[in-house]
Amino acid sequence: MERMEGARRRSFIAPERLHSVHIDEQPASLASHLHDHQAKNAAARKHVIQSVCLLYLGSLSFGITAAFSAPALPAIRRNMEFSKESGDWFGSLLNVGAVLGAIFAGYLINKVGRKTTIVVSAIWFLAGWTCITLGGYAVILLFIGRCATGFAVGVIALALPVFISEISPADIRGQLNSASIAVLHSGILLVFVLGKWLDYVALAGVCMIPILILLPCLYFIKESPTWLLYQERKSEAVESLHFYVGPNIDDDMCKLQAKISAGEKFTFSDMYLPYIYKPFLCTLLAMFLQQFSGVGILLYFAHDIFEAAGSTMSSSDSAITVGFVQVVTVILSTFLTDRLGRKILFLSSVTISSLSLLALGLCFYFKKVQGEVFVINFGWVPLLAVSVYFFGYSLGLGGLPWVLLGEVLPQRVKGFATGFCTAFNFATGFVVIKEFQDFLHLFGSAGIYWFYSAVLGLGFVLFLFFVPETKGKTLEEIEELFGKTCTDAAVPRVNTLDVLPSRRKTGLFSNAIYAEALNGQVAPPVMQTV
Repeated sequence: MERMEGARRRSFIAPERLHSVHIDEQPASLASHLHDHQAKNAAARKHVIQSVCLLYLGSLSFGITAAFSAPALPAIRRNMEFSKESGDWFGSLLNVGAVLGAIFAGYLINKVGRKTTIVVSAIWFLAGWTCITLGGYAVILLFIGRCATGFAVGVIALALPVFISEISPADIRGQLNSASIAVLHSGILLVFVLGKWLDYVALAGVCMIPILILLPCLYFIKESPTWLLYQERKSEAVESLHFYVGPNIDDDMCKLQAKISAGEKFTFSDMYLPYIYKPFLCTLLAMFLQQFSGVGILLYFAHDIFEAAGSTMSSSDSAITVGFVQVVTVILSTFLTDRLGRKILFLSSVTISSLSLLALGLCFYFKKVQGEVFVINFGWVPLLAVSVYFFGYSLGLGGLPWVLLGEVLPQRVKGFATGFCTAFNFATGFVVIKEFQDFLHLFGSAGIYWFYSAVLGLGFVLFLFFVPETKGKTLEEIEELFGKTCTDAAVPRVNTLDVLPSRRKTGLFSNAIYAEALNGQVAPPVMQTV
């Protein structure tokens, strides 16, 4: 009876699955086939790492652009008349451009794709750096160039983490995104080092190099399969998945199609829902504290601040030291984020940065009171205070707001909220940098740092009581943490394994069944609302 039943089952095997049975019956061929699949999976992971490493050139350009004004401003002042107000504008125009770029990228990333958006960013980078290199002929070109590179920063700040997240395997996604922040800070250090020997024209020329490498290399990177599926470009999505995932793409395709089918439409009335406005406000708080920690003025005007504070080390060497501290600390924070948790790391960062700003303000105060006596006896203190500040900043304030941006915002609001929070971040940075001289006159050289220290102190209290820990929680658990209940929204529940057959039993995937699924011939599962 068992043999008859087995024969009957085999007689009903679909033609397109005959090759699966053939392999099952021949262990040697199956072993060879599995080895081949493993090799292809390894090749796909290699494609991911290679692609992400190329995309890191965008992060490097972000860091280079952010830090450019620190070594460039002294060189610009030596070559032309450049007032303090013009210096403020030169530093802050980056943020003006970045606000516009972030808003534009929020539209562009869904319209033309992640890869093309990064191409647009690269073109703006090149245009901006070209204008800066020609700034000796007309000061207005310096401002246009700074604004254009800022626009590119705003675009790439939004597009890059989305692209990296969508093409990376889940087990290394966090590491690849964290490494992007480390590369960004490496760009800051690189500019500080090169700025010691190069004038601003040569430095601007060097700053083009990463983008000149990235732009042609983007040709070899596949577009995000997620975006391709949203655009119903299914054959290209399949090709992209094979490139980034390997031959076993059925489960990934299931999940992506289910995610698209289950997508919830966002309306502005959703902002009244607690599980949406609470994480939105928490993210804005983190972004606000990042910029009102005074990082912009310490980064953009580093050389001027070290000279004014009476540091015994040269301003360029002091800036290089600070850049090195940032890189080391960001690498350290990459390993600590998932071990200590986001909240304790952020609060520790705020505490260290606040106390460091307090100490830096005391340096300015005692220099004003004691004059050269302070410089002779305590000239090392300003560098120590700023170094400890950037240690604290890089520990959490620098990167965790962007981690929160990706974690706590619900999927249905993420498109709008991500663009808004990114633009808010750069707009707040513009205010801090542009009003630096006005704040300096209002609070004094010591009071301005005490002001930012007090802001961080208040932020510590708000973050402590209103922002929950998200370590080790799924996106659904985070939404529940902010008060989402089953009645807040109709959330489709999809068993992705019902959409397409699994490969785990046969080791092969039926091309015919797969083609039917892509063409809509296989009926999707019934969506159950909770």
